[in-house]
Amino acid sequence: QYIREFNTDIINIQKRDDKYLVELKDTAFFEGGGGQRRDFGTIDGIKLEDILAENEKILYVLPEKPQNIINVKCVVDWDNRFDFMQKHSAQHVLSGCFYKLFNANTAGIHLGNDISYVDIVGIITKEQIKKAEEYANNIIHEGRKFKFTITTREKAENMGLRRKLQTEDNNIRVVEIE
Repeated sequence: QYIREFNTDIINIQKRDDKYLVELKDTAFFEGGGGQRRDFGTIDGIKLEDILAENEKILYVLPEKPQNIINVKCVVDWDNRFDFMQKHSAQHVLSGCFYKLFNANTAGIHLGNDISYVDIVGIITKEQIKKAEEYANNIIHEGRKFKFTITTREKAENMGLRRKLQTEDNNIRVVEIE
């Protein structure tokens, strides 16, 4: 998640309407999902307009055809990525606080530019929201460490996670906060 620039080869380019759909050999662009938006950036100096998932391939939508196909420079919009990384981390902290304090799990999230929200399962009072917010702010101000682990589905299911896995993927990313 900390890669800002990378070089890769373009393995396929197709024209669709007035756009070019590019398939990369390797990528560090996040295509979005789980309440988070996709990355922005450039491929061969061309502004990335969208990222599509089609037929188990990730396609990058560009307004013009790249001139290079070998060792193409790709740049992630770091300001956007870092902003959403912080919002996503804060969501994990806040969700953990609701769970620890009230045994209330998160059903879903949405991270936006100006407004983000966390859907909590059950009925939550204003006092509980305030208490969870204060607890989350204290954790953030303490600068607690985050640990990210990629593990198998089977191992994740036996880790005592706070909620059932929301994906069918076999590789599961687990976030632990001190």
